[in-house]
Amino acid sequence: TCDQVFTILPLELDDVVFPPAYIGDCEDSGLPSNTGWPTIDNIILTDANDVCNLFIGYWDQEIQDCGGGTKIIRHWTVLDWCTVTTRNGIQVIKLSDNTPPELTCPDDFTVGTDFWYCYANVSVPKPGAVDNCSGIINYNLSSPDGTVISFGNNYVINNLQLGDHVVTWRVTDECGNSSTCSFTITVVDDVVPVANCDEHTIVSLTNDEPHGVTLVPASVFDDGSYDNCGPV
Repeated sequence: TCDQVFTILPLELDDVVFPPAYIGDCEDSGLPSNTGWPTIDNIILTDANDVCNLFIGYWDQEIQDCGGGTKIIRHWTVLDWCTVTTRNGIQVIKLSDNTPPELTCPDDFTVGTDFWYCYANVSVPKPGAVDNCSGIINYNLSSPDGTVISFGNNYVINNLQLGDHVVTWRVTDECGNSSTCSFTITVVDDVVPVANCDEHTIVSLTNDEPHGVTLVPASVFDDGSYDNCGPV
C-alpha cells in the first residue's frame, strides 16, 4: 500500500482574466458565447456553471449605434464564496454596420429623342438596394452628360444627346457606407422626318419632241420639310 495526499485549494480572484474588447458586425450576437466569457487557468467561467468557489454574473449597458448597430458596456462581477469578496471588470463590445448596401442596377436600355429636339429627357429608375442592418438614406445619380434633376423620388437626366451614356448610382446607408453600380443609356434618333410639299407647282416644258420635257429638282417640291436631328 501507499498513501497519496491531495490538497484542494480555492481559485483566486486575482487569477481571473476578463475577455478583451470585442468589435464585430451588427449581425453578430452580443451574447458572451460569441463575445467571450472570463477565464481562469484556461477554464471558462459562465453564469450557468460555477467553478469551485467562484460565481460569475454580468449586466449590460447598451447604447444605440447608427442604423442597427449596438454599443455595449458589459459589467462583469466575480464572487468568491470562500472569502465573500468580489472582483469587477468591464468589457466594451461594439457591433457596427460596416457593410455597404447591396445593389441591383437597372438593365441597359435605349430611348428615343424628343420629337422636336435632337436629345432626350430620360426618367431613370432606381436600383434595388438591400442593407444588412441599416436603412437607406440617400440615392445619388451622376452622369457625365446631360443635366441630372431630382424631385421627390424621381430622377431625370435632361438634354441627353445621341449616343451611349454610362450613368452611375451611389446609394448610402444610415452609417455612411455606400456602394455604386453603373449601366448604359443609349439615345437614338427614332423620329422620322416631317415632309411638307408644295400643293401646286407650275413648270414649263421645252419644245423638245414629241411632247416637251422638263427637269424639276426634288427641292422644288419642298415646302419646309424638317427633321429633329438634322437637315433633310
